[in-house]
Amino acid sequence: MKAADGPLTYFSVEEPREIPKSKVVSSTDQVILAKVRVLGRPAYLVGVDQSGQPSHDSPREPWAAWLQVLDVISGKRPERDQIDVTFGGGDDLYRSYARGPSTPRQLAQEYFVAMYEDHFGFILSAFL
Repeated sequence: MKAADGPLTYFSVEEPREIPKSKVVSSTDQVILAKVRVLGRPAYLVGVDQSGQPSHDSPREPWAAWLQVLDVISGKRPERDQIDVTFGGGDDLYRSYARGPSTPRQLAQEYFVAMYEDHFGFILSAFL
């Protein structure tokens, strides 16, 4: 799912040759490969509480993004064209990785993403 010493990448400008498989899904049939546009910079969901101290209730995945699904290459199409996603990876998320497009030029591009859906919602899988 990731290079041993390299960054995690969730957005690819080229269609990937292999669909990444998360450890939590049983087969690549459950993974959706889609062409998307990112609707705004990815958001960091961990912040401070009302006292100004770091929050003790951290979300399962600390990064999220809002995507416009343009096309589905493989897998089941999401019911909505605009979806919230979190960045899968668990402990690997705290390593150095590419979080996604953030400049106006990057946000104007189309990307390929791999994702799966669980009872929490859509979760991005990292590419090599």
